[in-house]
Amino acid sequence: MAREYPHAEVIGVDLAPVPMDREAIPANYRFEIDNINLGLAHFHGQFDVIHIRLVGSGLKNFKDRMRDIHSCLKPGGIVLWIDADFDFYSTEKFEYHLPATDDNPGGSWTQRIGSEMRRACLKIGSDLHAMESALDAGLWQDPLIDSETCKIGSLYLPMGTWASHEDPGVAQLLKYVGALMRQDIIEGIKSMVPLLVKVGRSKNEVETWRKKLTEELTELKVHTVARFRLAWGRRIPVPKASSAQQGSVIRERSDSPSKVNYPWLYVYDTEEAALEQVEARNKQKASILPSMTS
Repeated sequence: MAREYPHAEVIGVDLAPVPMDREAIPANYRFEIDNINLGLAHFHGQFDVIHIRLVGSGLKNFKDRMRDIHSCLKPGGIVLWIDADFDFYSTEKFEYHLPATDDNPGGSWTQRIGSEMRRACLKIGSDLHAMESALDAGLWQDPLIDSETCKIGSLYLPMGTWASHEDPGVAQLLKYVGALMRQDIIEGIKSMVPLLVKVGRSKNEVETWRKKLTEELTELKVHTVARFRLAWGRRIPVPKASSAQQGSVIRERSDSPSKVNYPWLYVYDTEEAALEQVEARNKQKASILPSMTS
């Protein structure tokens, strides 16, 4: 982002240091170690754009944290949320696939691990359910956000190289994305082990799940799709404010290369449409997580 917009000041925030090549860091970028749960008052009113990605599982009081984050926008500034759905889906029809358990050995091991990770996050105090419901419902009811600028989306990414499309360019993109996603989750399970052990699972048990998941995604036994929830909107402008007070509008560069349109991104323009999608997805889902003894 800093390289793409050299006229902008870009600040990255994370809970822990991120390995970076200092010589490759653009002059308009800086990184801060910060715990969002402790508040962001020192950033209030400063940003034209906030892109907040995959932090929901680590937040303790999501509604308060969301309000705090939105307060960091300038009037007219835009916030873009993206976070994971811990449920996984099957085939390009995006049908929910039940998790594998002793009672359901034919279920998905990818879904099993997603279910276990959700439960583990909840056990250590994450306000995960509030994140899920808030982002799926969109920002229309947020008093700081202009409801006319709000939208939500569902981004579905294949896990494995099974996806196809009539357009060769799109088919190639889906297979490339699928290969990356498969590699990411197989490797990512290693970082999940400490949390799963902390809430009562054994390393051997988690390793067994990892092997079964790897087999499932490598042999394409289940056509698995990961979903990411998106939500965005602009902070309400100040009436008759000067351009210096309002958030800047960032437009796509005219020299950007042509891109293949990604086919599995669905955007919804109203709160009613957003909630209809939530209801449709939840109809398929199990009412409880797998038991700790399964």
